[in-house]
Amino acid sequence: MTISIWRYSHFILAISSSLFILLASITGIILAFEPISNKLEPYAVHKAETLSLAKTIQVLQSEYSEVINIDIDKNDFVSASVITKEGNNETFYINPFTGKK
Repeated sequence: MTISIWRYSHFILAISSSLFILLASITGIILAFEPISNKLEPYAVHKAETLSLAKTIQVLQSEYSEVINIDIDKNDFVSASVITKEGNNETFYINPFTGKK
């Protein structure tokens, strides 16, 4: 009788562990494709290395009241923190050639 209890408990533990490992592998596969999908987003700016920072700031100052911060991440997305002409503080992805969101 006690052998059957140990067998069933071992069987239940094996099933729950295999479900956990299966779930972890599926989420790992999904997370592996995240950098690829980030590269395919339309926020990446092509030839951003040819544009100077002074030109980008000049374009942004013509669109917004004040430029607080400009960042370029590893996916070539350019984000800016600006104060709009209405006085709102906003952070968003921009096109550095045009200054548009």
